[in-house]
Amino acid sequence: MLHLRLKQRPYNLLLLVAFGLFLTGIFSFKTLVVLYVRTKYYLFPLTYYIWTPALLFFVFWLLYITTKSILFSKALSWTHITLTLISCLAIFTFPFLFKWFNQDLAGFPRHYYDTDQKVYEGYIFWTRKDVILGLILTIGQVTYLSNLIFGLIKRARQNNR
Repeated sequence: MLHLRLKQRPYNLLLLVAFGLFLTGIFSFKTLVVLYVRTKYYLFPLTYYIWTPALLFFVFWLLYITTKSILFSKALSWTHITLTLISCLAIFTFPFLFKWFNQDLAGFPRHYYDTDQKVYEGYIFWTRKDVILGLILTIGQVTYLSNLIFGLIKRARQNNR
C-alpha cells in the first residue's frame, strides 16, 4: 500500500493532485474547449487543458524526488507546494466558473457588436487576476530555487569541515 506521509514528504501531495487531475482528464475527453485568438478559433479536448497542470505537478514531484536529499527546509517545500498548487489550480479552474469561457460558436452574433464599459472592466479584472496569480506562482518557484540553493550551500559547508 502506498503511504504518502505528507508531513514528512510534502511533495507527495503534488503526485496525488497530478493523479487526480489525470483521472479527471480521462473522463472529460469528449468535451471541447474553444480558444479564440484574434480572428481564429481553435478546438481542443478539455483533457489537454486538464492534463497540463497534471504534467506540471508530476514534473515538480520528480524534481523533489531527485533533490530531496539536498533541500534545505521542509517549511520552504510546503510553501512552494502550497503556492504552486493554489495558483495553478486557480489559473486553470477560474475560467470554467464563468459561462463566457466555453461558449459555442452558435452563441456569437454574426455582426460586430458594441461593447460597453462593463465588458472592458471585466477584461481588466481578469487581466489583474492572472497577473496576481502569475506572481504567486513565480514566488512559489523562487521559493523552491532558494530552498535548493540554501541546501547546496549548507551541504558545501558541511563537506568543507
